[in-house]
Amino acid sequence: TTTGAFTGTPTTVAAATVYTVTGTNATGSAAQTFTFTVSSGLAAPAFTLSSSSESAGTGSAMTGYTISSTGGAIASYAISPAISTTPGLSFSTATGQISGTPTTVAAAQAYTITATNASGSAVQTFTLTIVYGFGSTGPGGGTIFYYLAVGFNCGNGFTSTGSPSGGLCHYLEVAPNNWSGGADAIKNWADPTNQNCVVPGITDDLTVNNTSAAIGLGRKNSLAIDNQACAGFGNDSSAQAAYFADSYLTGSLQDWYLPTTTELNQLCKYASHQAWTSDATRCTGSGSLLLGLASSTYWSSSGGTASTAYVQNFTNGWQGGQVKDQLYYVRPIRAF
Repeated sequence: TTTGAFTGTPTTVAAATVYTVTGTNATGSAAQTFTFTVSSGLAAPAFTLSSSSESAGTGSAMTGYTISSTGGAIASYAISPAISTTPGLSFSTATGQISGTPTTVAAAQAYTITATNASGSAVQTFTLTIVYGFGSTGPGGGTIFYYLAVGFNCGNGFTSTGSPSGGLCHYLEVAPNNWSGGADAIKNWADPTNQNCVVPGITDDLTVNNTSAAIGLGRKNSLAIDNQACAGFGNDSSAQAAYFADSYLTGSLQDWYLPTTTELNQLCKYASHQAWTSDATRCTGSGSLLLGLASSTYWSSSGGTASTAYVQNFTNGWQGGQVKDQLYYVRPIRAF
């Protein structure tokens, strides 16, 4: 009241307020207005994410992202929709991080992450897809050992609509080691009396992704082996490797089959603890195999000479033709 000046340090935010300041002496008075606003003194949030998307596998901790803040200090974070509906994952309102180990697959979901302080808010979007992780349990109760994001042809007709959901397949799973009631069964590829029968549509070639060896083609191959028109060598022979693999059922799933050479090679690499480099990389074998697989030789559904079909040795990774009436191990797989 002596100087007419405003002084001090405001402690709370206040909207614009118009003050009338009146100066008085013995003769009269005069007035002026002064508008005063108290802001937070803090810049609004601004931040970026180190990654805008992730494809996380079940059974493994997700990688997540880091946050770089370029604006005012962030007081809290929020996410929409809620991450709590995805089993195994959580969101921190203090750090803005999604973390945890997903336990179920989920289609791509875009999440909006909002950072807030007293001066405002900012948002970023993060898209999360959860796929089956290697070694996790597939829908058939087997173990996931192969994944291809772009998908591959599969099914009875080896087509782009061959998966159980009517589209390309993305995964291969292998039946559990007790699938036949105990250890892997040992079977002929063909009846000993009919080993000299060529299966139509299956060529004698080991080249990756050809008409005989492609990933996803094993189901079609197996059905062709089952139904070949050779006397005494039809789909009633439980001695045959393909028929025995095809006969494995889990619940409503009836699409298990004898793998092609390329599919068998992917299984050999996974079971041998060998890092995947490409589909064409040959398995080197292992003395200590996962999944209860035997350190021995397994039939594939690839082949087609009159008397031979292809096998792979899981001890050293070797692939080659063997006479169809020989006894080798069988382990079915399925694509989805």
